[in-house]
Parts: sequence; structure tokens; C-alpha cells
Amino acid sequence: MQITGAFLAQHAEIVDHKLNVTGGVLDWIGAPRAGQVDEWGNPIVATYFLVTLMQAGPDDHQKPYRMTTEAAHADGTSRFLAEATISVDAQIGENRFIVQRFGVNTEMSGRNVLVQTIDGGGSVAVPVEVRVIDTHPS
Repeated sequence: MQITGAFLAQHAEIVDHKLNVTGGVLDWIGAPRAGQVDEWGNPIVATYFLVTLMQAGPDDHQKPYRMTTEAAHADGTSRFLAEATISVDAQIGENRFIVQRFGVNTEMSGRNVLVQTIDGGGSVAVPVEVRVIDTHPS
């Protein structure tokens, strides 16, 4: 299984083995300032979707793959975001995709890079500028 590309979207879902995307290929995303909570005390986050495109080969039948997602920040630090096991037989055909939903909040605006890696299939980097959006003015 090889990663062939990835992008961020405002919304993405898989319906009848097809990828449905709204607001895809984002260069920047808005995120609430970290530490803000809603009326029930839950952290306020902006929701986005990371879509990863892959290509399956003849040797990939019934073989699960481990995929990891990290965020590399402009200050040189990185943060582990997610790990998933992809069942190759979950979709049909040679062209594959996975949709991962994630919530974002941040302490400051800046450039980040989302890095996805699949066992034996390389990696892809998705650069994105994260802009702080204050939802509750001081």
C-alpha cells in the first residue's frame, strides 16, 4: 500500500465506497484559542478532516497496515496525533482512501505540517497555516 497524496477538508465522508468532500485542499484553518471551554466545560475545538489517498497493489490483499499521523510545528516540536490500522479489504479497487476527523485548538497562530506515514508505503506531508480564532472575546 502506497500513500499517493493527502489534503485537509472542511468535511469528508465515505458513502457507498465513494469519497464525498466539501471544502477540500485547505491552505489554512481557523482554530479556537487553547483553553476555551463551552458551557458544559468541554474544550472548544474546530473540526476538520484529513483525507489520505492510497494505491493498493496485488500483494496487499488481506494485509493490514499501520498508519500514524503527527503534527510538526514551526518551533521544531512535533506531536503524535493518531494511529490507525487500515484493513486493505475494507474498500474495493486499486485506489483507496481514508478519512480522519480531528479537532484543533491552538495557543498561537503558525505554520504546521501534518505528516502521515504508512508501514512500508512511505509518507506524505500536508502543510497548513493554523490561525487563532477567538470565540469568546476578552
